[in-house]
Amino acid sequence: MTNTLGSAIPVTPVVPIVPFVPVILVNPPNLVNMAMRYAPLQLPANPVALPQDYQAKISYFDSTGPYSAIQHAKRMEDHFENYEIDDDSVRMRIFVQSLTGDVRTWFRSLPVNTITTPDELYQAFTNRWEKKKDPLHILGEYDTIKRGPQETVLDYCARFNNVYNAIPQNLRPPPDLALYKFPDGFDPDMAYQLKERAPQTLEDAQKVVVIVEAT
Repeated sequence: MTNTLGSAIPVTPVVPIVPFVPVILVNPPNLVNMAMRYAPLQLPANPVALPQDYQAKISYFDSTGPYSAIQHAKRMEDHFENYEIDDDSVRMRIFVQSLTGDVRTWFRSLPVNTITTPDELYQAFTNRWEKKKDPLHILGEYDTIKRGPQETVLDYCARFNNVYNAIPQNLRPPPDLALYKFPDGFDPDMAYQLKERAPQTLEDAQKVVVIVEAT
């Protein structure tokens, strides 16, 4: 094409307009992984993110340690209260992350979308992993109970109480004998200091030992 002077008129090429179609990730990879990892749980479509560094603050359970399933569930509930974790989906996911070994394998084998609340999760967990001990076995555990090398005073007190209360009523030593036995679970220095304070009840003894440990 030329103008009246015979010069060529530049022609701008026509570029076809292609409408923009946004790509919608129906199942982003992180949500897919989460769904697979927590398949037995009913989680919201957009669950709240887990707290940072929670792995370093929780206890773990593989069914071989000194704590029972009920004790582990109680410790995790205390953790949630202490760190003010109120969201149910967060509580359930952190609890699942505290399970290791065969216990984690058991969780993954549960039917999909069958657990809706933390209480349901705790119930399923304790129903499967709480050991039903013979009364004589419990008595043997009570007779030999000692504070572990890395066990805090509060954890040992909780474990002592759980073992003592697990003894059937007709076999359970009276509270005075439990008070007499309690110091034997500590090292000689701690046991001596505890006996020196002469607490009158087991509850008082456990309060005293916390104070002694802190000083």
